[in-house]
Amino acid sequence: MKLLGDRLGPQLSGLWQDLDRSKLEIVPSPFPFRWDYWNQKRHLVGVLLTALLLSLGAPFWFNILRRLANLRPMLAGKADPSKPGTA
Repeated sequence: MKLLGDRLGPQLSGLWQDLDRSKLEIVPSPFPFRWDYWNQKRHLVGVLLTALLLSLGAPFWFNILRRLANLRPMLAGKADPSKPGTA
């Protein structure tokens, strides 16, 4: 029984050769990698804020979206005083 790498080896090498001939860069070379302080700090704040918001969980976000969806008809009724039954 041949190993998976033995069977895929020639196909993968052919794929790499086709990519080299096409001049398609999946990752640019040289990779633009800058570590200035401001961008690093902004990135860290964004990651922490995203983690915090995700940690609130699906039930929290479901309730928030439901409240926002219910808010629209209430605001539309207040904006249009010509409708009967609005205060």
